[in-house]
Amino acid sequence: SHITELSSHDRFLRDTENIKDLDGEELQAWVNAMDDYALYGVNVEVSGRYKPTLKDAVSLQSLPLSKTKGPEQTVPVTKLKKFRIPAAAATVVLIAVSLFLFLSTPVAKAVDLSQVYEAITKIKNVCISSFVPDRPAPTRREWVSRGLNIRLQKTQKQVVLFDLQNKIRKIKDLSTDSVQTTPITGDFLAKVESFIAGSFGLLPFPDITDVPENATWKQVADENIEAIVPGTKVYDFIWTIEKPDIELHKWRFFIDPGTKLPKRVETYSKAPSEENYTILEYYEVVTYHTDREIQAVIQSVFD
Repeated sequence: SHITELSSHDRFLRDTENIKDLDGEELQAWVNAMDDYALYGVNVEVSGRYKPTLKDAVSLQSLPLSKTKGPEQTVPVTKLKKFRIPAAAATVVLIAVSLFLFLSTPVAKAVDLSQVYEAITKIKNVCISSFVPDRPAPTRREWVSRGLNIRLQKTQKQVVLFDLQNKIRKIKDLSTDSVQTTPITGDFLAKVESFIAGSFGLLPFPDITDVPENATWKQVADENIEAIVPGTKVYDFIWTIEKPDIELHKWRFFIDPGTKLPKRVETYSKAPSEENYTILEYYEVVTYHTDREIQAVIQSVFD
């Protein structure tokens, strides 16, 4: 008898070829084991030239000839022969299956800082809500749309719309509902255009080529910190700037490992004499939207 592996997986069952006689229960257990392999996408066919006795034939009539777990996950069994798996061979199978499952499990790769920069350049629409510690309401919210070419800022006192398509700025006073419209020109227009084309302030440097050589990007392996934003991986971005005085900076990013986009960004500071960054200055919650959702926000304020 022999075992033919029908899937593209490695032939990890080849060491079970030397199989002797079994009784009915052991044969059923072996067939069940073959069926279990189908759960992991391994298709196995058993064949041989053995002519069973009448007793064997009756015993085998109750065994299913095939079972289907899903598309292309079948275990056809033909011309069944009585088998016995020696202890050593069974051990080989168990080790091989364990190795197969281990190698088949995808391992999450760390997100590189350059991937975050690249992902942000592809954003269409974003909302950034800024918070300070111990205050539940945001101090500022900002919506940016590259497709609509607008930037909308909202504070507790006013809402400011930068409409680059029409090169105008609208300011609405929330206490009086009055709206003032002024043109955007020159250097100020260029700054707004650069902001929309850049990283929206989600990264401390407009381009990765501007990152200081002393900067570090390191994953934070702490489940309690990751739980702040479920489904994210956390990275600390730390760098130093020497002006006449040394400036120490740390930003913490909660990154979606699938999109490589930040969902939360925290800004920390410390005194030069301190070892750790313990002061959380503010944090930003980041969400991503459609053109229609951004248009709805604008209309709710100015229409």
